[in-house]
Amino acid sequence: MEVASKPRYGPCPKCSAMNMSHRPTCYRCRSTLIACDPQKTSPPRALARGHFGPCRGPNMRRYDREETRIPEVLIEGEVAFRHRATVLDVSLFGMRIRSSTPIRIGAQIRLNLPVEGRSMPVEGTVKHRSAMPDTARPVYVYGIKLNESSPTIRRILSHL
Repeated sequence: MEVASKPRYGPCPKCSAMNMSHRPTCYRCRSTLIACDPQKTSPPRALARGHFGPCRGPNMRRYDREETRIPEVLIEGEVAFRHRATVLDVSLFGMRIRSSTPIRIGAQIRLNLPVEGRSMPVEGTVKHRSAMPDTARPVYVYGIKLNESSPTIRRILSHL
């Protein structure tokens, strides 16, 4: 995965001072800090704008992704060459796709989704990439942030 997985700083639960993630105690009040454990799932709490807390849980999305499988989706844009991929899941503002062709993070791409017998284009940006290790040839899974929620995405979600 090519995304930073552990935050560098987090607030103290007692005094709210920002501490580096490796510290066992708060530098200001000396209280014990909570270790960042992605397996723990606690209810979300309200945080100040731009602040993500000491530990990001497994899913911080505003909209849940619906699992689906849409094969043979044509990908164009800032890619080495046009190729086909499989959509794995979709939400109003994002999707996850699987492809055997590398695409750089930050690339603007256009996906032509087959919806109701027609090819409907949606555009987005590649936000992260991970390689699937247990395959004979390279296979990548990409997180795509859509530029806007389109009627095409709404139609796909309404059929799920």
